[in-house]
Amino acid sequence: MYLKDEMILWSIIFSLTIKTGKVDTLLFNSNCLFEIFRKSIELNKNIFHCSYNERKSIIKTIDSLKEIEKLEELFNDFVFLKSLKNQVKVENEIMRQENIKMVTYQCSDYPSDLRYTKLPPYVLYYKGSFPKEKNLKESLAIIGTRHPEIIEDKEFIENIGLYLKRKNGYNISGLALGCDEIGHRVTLEIGVKNIAILGQGLGTFVYPKENEKLAIEIIKKDGALISEIPPSISIKSIYLLNRNRLQVYLSKGICILESGSKGGTMTTLKYAIKEKRKVFIRNVEKNIEIFKKNKYKNIYFINSKEDIEKIDFLGDENYKLFN
Repeated sequence: MYLKDEMILWSIIFSLTIKTGKVDTLLFNSNCLFEIFRKSIELNKNIFHCSYNERKSIIKTIDSLKEIEKLEELFNDFVFLKSLKNQVKVENEIMRQENIKMVTYQCSDYPSDLRYTKLPPYVLYYKGSFPKEKNLKESLAIIGTRHPEIIEDKEFIENIGLYLKRKNGYNISGLALGCDEIGHRVTLEIGVKNIAILGQGLGTFVYPKENEKLAIEIIKKDGALISEIPPSISIKSIYLLNRNRLQVYLSKGICILESGSKGGTMTTLKYAIKEKRKVFIRNVEKNIEIFKKNKYKNIYFINSKEDIEKIDFLGDENYKLFN
């Protein structure tokens, strides 16, 4: 129903931000915006082309009066929409120059598990080889703090990697310094394909700069860089926060190497619990203290090769961290 350029337009609208003090926040409520998108598809009404009354009817299906007013203003501001459509042309040119491809929500190869999450991306922009759904179903997101204190157990990560290699799964992470980087490097060394989810457009300089070569290696080894942010748009903290959910959505579970009590790892954990994904925690004292303190349930404590070999058998009470 929506054409390719219109899907890019949706992703641009999703990515619009506003300064709240010193912090960037999304201009529109993501859930409300997606509800309008979903409703328009259900009604087979292209919101960019339908009548004023039809647009109004679609927008009024959301619950928030404040967002209704904002979104009515957006979809009836044809001058502003025209400027965004001009931006679509810029994104297309960047994609052509940088060899960036895209899969939209309406494409047949859009991952089905992703389609039915609470907030799926309108577009997945990617560099490299887009993953097959059957491989995503066997993938794990190896993640953790940017400032690890105790990560030095390469053998543990290799064993996770060997599990993924046997399953033809990916390591899905965020290319961040610290645990993400370690997970990417170790799994690449043993032949596991990697996906890096970025909080920036793929036409901008890779963040962090220190991992630019790592990003290139991921692509060379049949993996992918993926983002829901249009190619021209630079990194923002809100995009980094939102990309954490995609690590969960695209995998069957997460493996936390080491975590702080706050930060992106804990945000990703909360997404995993909400989406009923499997959660594995590396068995080290720091992790035990943090997760006992937060009283998280239904997470699994793994330490050895033997534990990792039993990842698929989560009914086993011996591997439940908390009851």
